[in-house]
Amino acid sequence: MGRSGKLTLALKEVTKVPVEKRKEFGLLANEVKQTIEDAIENQKSKLKIKKLSRVVEKMDITNPGIKPQLGHLHLVTQAIEEITGIFEKIGFEKLRYPEVEWDWYALRL
Repeated sequence: MGRSGKLTLALKEVTKVPVEKRKEFGLLANEVKQTIEDAIENQKSKLKIKKLSRVVEKMDITNPGIKPQLGHLHLVTQAIEEITGIFEKIGFEKLRYPEVEWDWYALRL
């Protein structure tokens, strides 16, 4: 069926067939080609059905599904994570520190 297949080579030889028999030869060659293509398509569809039936047999519909995630991060939190990710890629480190300076921790004189 391919470029160098026997049927293709036979169809190329149609010029060597006498003119009065070319029509019969062409009809027969096309009929053979169509029969082969139909058989291949039929086999492909059988294999797809067989594969699908195996998948369905393996599937257990009694298993619980995957629950969707509830909620999402706040937009500001998403922005902070994105920005810190960018700065971490260029070499900065993320550190936590107390946001309010307490008298207890302040330098005593």
